[in-house]
Amino acid sequence: MTDIPCPHFLSAGRFVSRGHGRHPVRTIDSLELIIVLSGRLDIFEEEREFHVEAGERLFLLPFRRHGGLAAYEPELSFFWMHTAFEKREDYAYFALEEPCAPVASPEFAGAYLQLLLGEQRRRMLEGEGTAQENLDALSAILLREALRKCAGGGGRTALTDAANQYIRIHFDEALTTSEIAAHLQCHPDYLSRLYSQVCGCTVGDAIRRERIRKACEMLERSNAPVKQIAYEAGYSDVSYFRKQFFRECAMTPKEYRNLRRRGHVNTE
Repeated sequence: MTDIPCPHFLSAGRFVSRGHGRHPVRTIDSLELIIVLSGRLDIFEEEREFHVEAGERLFLLPFRRHGGLAAYEPELSFFWMHTAFEKREDYAYFALEEPCAPVASPEFAGAYLQLLLGEQRRRMLEGEGTAQENLDALSAILLREALRKCAGGGGRTALTDAANQYIRIHFDEALTTSEIAAHLQCHPDYLSRLYSQVCGCTVGDAIRRERIRKACEMLERSNAPVKQIAYEAGYSDVSYFRKQFFRECAMTPKEYRNLRRRGHVNTE
């Protein structure tokens, strides 16, 4: 996945439609990321029109006029986030041929969104502290996740689908690309190349993501100690688990558990 410049988080929220009004027409000086959670958002940017469905994201660039094409649908709900960059040319990373596209991993995006909104609320209640650093890190993760391409259709993805299924079942074992390739009866190098091309990440990245996703579920739903959760998520070394968790979620397992249990919901 292509790396991006370090963003500066400005603000974020979740919009829930009441069946009236429309997105205001405006020109802003920051990057806006929109992820539609339900319903459809009809919006334009300059001369282009977008009809963003649930599970899709849209990047709106700064210094370009955008606004609603129609009234909000009653069932519409979407997440929005504004970020800024140090250099104006940094925004070029988000000048895409397809600004509107499906989110590759909605479950990960959803988890990051809740973390981001919770951290924003903590900053409002407790002051700056380390909150801005956490918000910058989480917004970077979200932007990279939004840029990640979904797997395409066709026979070439049957192998990657099978690999993902195997990872979901065996995530708590000592998985390697070679083991997965042997199960799928293909060469490890071929699987690695195809997986990176189709899924936008390595097989190792996918294994880590699945393990951390399972760890997040356990942290949220149980009071088990972190050491036990690490083991059940496929990590024999709890220190390594903590490092991988921080890499993926930009916070410690304890911070994640505390934040998720606050039950924060942000609406506009």
